[in-house]
Amino acid sequence: MIVDTSVLPTDALTYTDEQFFHLVRNLCGNSSVNLLEILCIRSVQSFLLTDTKDIFSVINFDCDQLEDIKREICFQLQDKSYIIKPGVESSIKYLKELLLTKNNEHITRLRKKVTPPPPPPPTLTKSSSSTTTAPTAPAVAMKQPIPMSIDDHTKYVLEKFLEWWDNNKENVLPEGFVLKENEHFTLTVTNCSANLAGLIKCKCGVIKKLATKDGRFVLSNFYKHLQTLSCSMMKNIKKIYQHNRNNRNDNNDNNNDNNDNNDNNNDNNDNNDNNDNNNDNNDNNDNNDNNDNNDNNDNNDNNDNNDNNDNNDNNDNNDNNDN
Repeated sequence: MIVDTSVLPTDALTYTDEQFFHLVRNLCGNSSVNLLEILCIRSVQSFLLTDTKDIFSVINFDCDQLEDIKREICFQLQDKSYIIKPGVESSIKYLKELLLTKNNEHITRLRKKVTPPPPPPPTLTKSSSSTTTAPTAPAVAMKQPIPMSIDDHTKYVLEKFLEWWDNNKENVLPEGFVLKENEHFTLTVTNCSANLAGLIKCKCGVIKKLATKDGRFVLSNFYKHLQTLSCSMMKNIKKIYQHNRNNRNDNNDNNNDNNDNNDNNNDNNDNNDNNDNNNDNNDNNDNNDNNDNNDNNDNNDNNDNNDNNDNNDNNDNNDNNDN
């Protein structure tokens, strides 16, 4: 989308109170003015430092003071919930984009104004025979620092935050966890008429104004906030991490128990196999004993038969003798 900032007055970035509301009314209408007024957003700079999502978050709050503005800027659904009217939402987004573009143009103009001074002209020296021009050493121009753009400031802040996080993450959150912009915090930087301002908003809702040193932002107050016990975001992250770690430990314990049960089952199966083998051996031994007994019986029978035969032979001999 092409944004034409010519619709804005040249000093629009400095507007506050009635001037600001008059500008919003001309560009967006009365509903947008009423919304910003009830949120105490009363200047261009305050508007630029407030996230658009936060502006429309009023529909999520159960508050009697917000009922009128809800009915004005929203449609109420049958389930009693609210949805922002598309025209109101697009008007606020357009105003934010328009003023941000105006602010960036202002920064660009400031950077172009900073130019090094021209070198001094050569000096003339006179002698008795002739006049010569003696060049002098060029003066060393004092370099003026080029103002950083909003993007430069934003990049610098994020780099410093990541640097701090790498050095302190073990003391703040569990290893491997990274806080991300627009997910765990939002950063807003403005620079109007050389008035540098920056806000960082934690997901827990706390907003910290960034101090400056040598024209750059410092985040010491935000670092302190992350390490306090009052940050609900950090509490929730630690709670989730602890819950997941406990679940992993429980799963490991269950796996170990299952392995122990499997080992016990295997041992029982081995014992059963040994018992079966012993029983089979005993049965075989019993069979062998029976066979031996049978053989003995057969031998005894044979012996009896032999005895009978001998007796018969003796009887026959006796009969012959009688004859």
